[in-house]
Amino acid sequence: NFMLSVYFLLRVKYGMNENQIGRRAEPIMHVITVIFGLGTSFLCLGLSLFNDSTLWCWVNASPKGCDQSYANNGETDCERGDNAEIYRWAIFFGPLWACIIGCMVIMIIIFMSVRKQENKLKKYQFKPRRESESSNAGDEELERKKKE
Repeated sequence: NFMLSVYFLLRVKYGMNENQIGRRAEPIMHVITVIFGLGTSFLCLGLSLFNDSTLWCWVNASPKGCDQSYANNGETDCERGDNAEIYRWAIFFGPLWACIIGCMVIMIIIFMSVRKQENKLKKYQFKPRRESESSNAGDEELERKKKE
C-alpha cells in the first residue's frame, strides 16, 4: 500500500506519466519490496525465528514463554528464536507502522495538492445567476413592457 501511495503521489502531485514512472520509480519500488521481503525471510530463517505461534508459524521464541536474553540479563532458556520479540518489532511492526504513517503523510500531501489546484481553478468557474434573481429580472421586464 505504501508503494501504491508513492505511485499516486508521483501521478497526482508531480504529474509523472506512466512511462516516466515505469522507467524511473517502478524498478526501484520493485527492488525495495523484493529485497525487503526476501531479506527479512532469510534473516528469520537463519536465526531460527520461525516458530509456533498457536494459530500459525511466525517470528516467535520456542518453547512458548521462554525467557529471552534481552529481558533476562543475557541468559536464556529458549531453544530457538532468542530475542524474537525484538526481531518481530524490527522486521514487522516497525516497518508496518512506518508504512502506515508514510501513507498518511502522502495522502495529506496529495489532498493539499489537489485542494491547491482546485482553489486556483475557482476563479475560472462559470457562476450562473440564481433562479430567484433571473426570474425576478424577467418579471420586472414583462411588467414594464405591459405598461408601455
